[in-house]
Amino acid sequence: MIGQMIDLIAGLAYYGYLVISCLNKSAAQIILR
Repeated sequence: MIGQMIDLIAGLAYYGYLVISCLNKSAAQIILR
């Protein structure tokens, strides 16, 4: 059960990182324009 929670947290952190990186890229493009 602990292993499943670790996998869940790792997955959420990974997807959160992807979302934040995408937002940062789009925000940078808007600022540069």
